[in-house]
Amino acid sequence: PEDMMVDATFQAVVKFLTHFPVTSKFTSVTCLRGTPEPVSSPGQVAGVTLLTTFAVVAVTITAAQLLVATTRKQRYRAEDEQETMPLVSKDAGQLALGPSQLKADGGDGSEGATGGDNRSSVTGKPRGKTSSGGWMQCFSLPHNVGQLFAPVPFSPGLRCLDGMRVISILWVILGHTFLELVPVMDIGSLLFVVRSVLPRFTFQVVTNAVFAVDSFFLLSGFLGMYLALKHFYRTGAPRSTVQWTALLLAHRYLRLTPLYAVCLVMYMYVLPLWGSGPLWDSWQTDDFHKCFDDWWTNMLYINNLVPNQFGGKATGGLGCMGWSWYLANDFQLFLLLPPLALLQYHAPKKGYAVMVLLVAGCVAANGALVHAFDLRTCEADQDSQAPGNYQTVVYNKPYTRATPYIVGMALAAFYHDIGGEHHTIQRPVFIVRAAGLVVALVLLAVPVFSTYGMRATSGQGQGDCEWEAWQDQVYLTLHRASWSLGLAYLVLGSCLLDWNPWVARFLGLRFWSPLSQLTYGAYLVHLFVLISIAFNFSKPILYSDGMIVAMYLGVVILAFAFAFVLHVVVERPMLGLEKMLMPRSR
Repeated sequence: PEDMMVDATFQAVVKFLTHFPVTSKFTSVTCLRGTPEPVSSPGQVAGVTLLTTFAVVAVTITAAQLLVATTRKQRYRAEDEQETMPLVSKDAGQLALGPSQLKADGGDGSEGATGGDNRSSVTGKPRGKTSSGGWMQCFSLPHNVGQLFAPVPFSPGLRCLDGMRVISILWVILGHTFLELVPVMDIGSLLFVVRSVLPRFTFQVVTNAVFAVDSFFLLSGFLGMYLALKHFYRTGAPRSTVQWTALLLAHRYLRLTPLYAVCLVMYMYVLPLWGSGPLWDSWQTDDFHKCFDDWWTNMLYINNLVPNQFGGKATGGLGCMGWSWYLANDFQLFLLLPPLALLQYHAPKKGYAVMVLLVAGCVAANGALVHAFDLRTCEADQDSQAPGNYQTVVYNKPYTRATPYIVGMALAAFYHDIGGEHHTIQRPVFIVRAAGLVVALVLLAVPVFSTYGMRATSGQGQGDCEWEAWQDQVYLTLHRASWSLGLAYLVLGSCLLDWNPWVARFLGLRFWSPLSQLTYGAYLVHLFVLISIAFNFSKPILYSDGMIVAMYLGVVILAFAFAFVLHVVVERPMLGLEKMLMPRSR
């Protein structure tokens, strides 16, 4: 009887684990095995060489610039001392003019201060900025660090978005931290998670961390439309729509791809070298091995569509570097920006109408797919390899994730229409502002906390869905629309219109700015850190809330530390080179 009870309990835990994207891959019993001898493949050598090259170039150029700056400073100091020393004329006993002053007056027969020397008439130093090689400046570590911490020339309302961006990435890391640690917990901890942790009301914040990604989509759509319309209102419509669109897409591609490519190489060839032990090889699942055949789909931002085509035989999983599905969606949704921005500029009413229709179509697509495939809410985070699962039918597709992006574009268009930073809308009375804030918070809270009590936590059906089909249909159809509208109102009322100053002041604090510039890198590398921690354990770990918090804080610090290094060595230099090489359309 004891063996039967243990077996039933184990089966219940396994059944529960299949409902999570990470743990569903480890629900088959695997014998512990020794760590194989490390073998360096050509790809691993190439990956390490690529990362080393970036670091060596940055350090070498920085050292050279510091050496040149020190030498120039010493030369200027010597020249200043010579020029300020009074020279007495032997004949007249008068103070003689310094050499640079004589040259400025043309007394030595030269061309004067405007001649070919281009040096100051006072100190002899070069006028303005010296060009010590523009491209070399892109790789200068002091320059890139300074740019990271430089004040951002945005209004307080727009700086508010920095805080939202940082909070969103912290939420993403929270959800992934829990899910990556579950596979390496012992059986007692797993039972405790099922029976005591999962039923918590507050735990819905962890399981529904997916809404942080929708926040990124909304902010991306808002900033894209805001900057495009600002450019139009300042300089007029582009002379060549095709050229402007091509340059805009090229700029977006070059903005995202260099750091993404470096991280993809790290994932494929460098990350496998970061650990050892009986669990280490288990993270290299089918999704990891897809990288060697399908890496090109990541570089073309179609890895959410190919080879995981809708309803096809190849359906299953999230593909190479699974969390990069977000980047594919972001780039695909960015394709909507050029035509919608032009339409909004030339015919605002038609622009709003098209965006409303697109949102309605996206909501309808979610509802139709949920009904057609009989998808369940508690399986919405399941990473099954079977065709027709939520991940590959709904979760990672642009036509089902477009709602927050389009709402963000509509919000930017409305903000421009009311005058933007120079709007004249008066702050309403307190009761109106408070009511609007409450409505926004309700719209945000409903999709997050309404899943409380969705799964059974006891009995033979432990972990199963308890919702009726109509509940799943309503929730999976409307949850992103609810989140998008609530966040849009919060951005507009609290940040852009400053109706709730305490919210704007907190989210607009200047310390958010450098962190917000690191969120892209932190998103790419935080799972590298989690994998390295979780799968380097030599034995199962025990669950406690304190352990999860400690792990989470450590992952956040390490993820932002890695993101900082990649930002100043890879991301910022590539941005500088892109600005130098890419023409600007008018």
